[in-house]
Amino acid sequence: MVMIAYSDFYTSDGLQRVPKSWGKMDFKTKEKAVAAYTTQVLEKIQKAGGLIGLIQIGNETNEQFIGEKSPKRIAKLLKTASNAADEFTKKHHSKAKIVMDFANPEDQNLSEYAELLHENDVPYDIFATTYYACWNGTLKNLTRQLKEISEGYDKEVMVAETSYPYTLLDSDGMPNSIDNKDVLVKGYAASPQGQGKMIRDVIDAVVKCGNGGVGVVYADAAWITVGNDYNTNPAIWEQFGSGWKSQYAASYDKSIEAVTEGSDVDNEALFDRRGKVLPTINAFAYAYSGSVKDK
Repeated sequence: MVMIAYSDFYTSDGLQRVPKSWGKMDFKTKEKAVAAYTTQVLEKIQKAGGLIGLIQIGNETNEQFIGEKSPKRIAKLLKTASNAADEFTKKHHSKAKIVMDFANPEDQNLSEYAELLHENDVPYDIFATTYYACWNGTLKNLTRQLKEISEGYDKEVMVAETSYPYTLLDSDGMPNSIDNKDVLVKGYAASPQGQGKMIRDVIDAVVKCGNGGVGVVYADAAWITVGNDYNTNPAIWEQFGSGWKSQYAASYDKSIEAVTEGSDVDNEALFDRRGKVLPTINAFAYAYSGSVKDK
């Protein structure tokens, strides 16, 4: 999957900063820039030999996109980007599918975004959402909303981000986003078994959408600690990077503290702190082949 963020920085539901070089553009000029940039990114990946199976336009574009907050303008930019991606696939005879992504299924309004795309003739193949079980509601609700979109708008659906902790212990000195048992989902311990069970059940939630359910992407699977010494890790973060931001990010967004950080999801990776793969990675294969539980 290629996810094009259209920002100089990380993007999410609440953070969609326009690139600095686009900051003074009027809307028409921004549209042209979006089309050109989409093509440029995809062509570079193609030229480098990258395999492009999915093209995700933006990330969690619920209420904002490239600095725009008007639903009509958001839809127009999504359409512009999608059209550029579609032209790329036709040029290269690619079977890559175009993905639109929206967060917060617990708010019960994913169908509103599907309707926005429909009303504005935004072309795409897959409607995706973010699903973190500790924050985003029940699996039953996830299935219900995605199935409603799949059947109502004749679209494929998927989970573009998910993860779950295999431990509550921190390994790099950067506090983790899930660090106490109070936020865990009942029936899913912070253990390899609990993590594997959650992966399996998120996959199952998408499968229950019928033929429209096409996949699940595990987020930050390899975002582990850079070292085992809490005292020396910060210097490594500063020199090489590790976290989602560095001190330089503060010049881009004033709400961001000028501190370089490590990983706040190292306990949700599919590898332990030494880089050894966890058995939970097999949950994806078992979703196809099935498994026999050890007695």
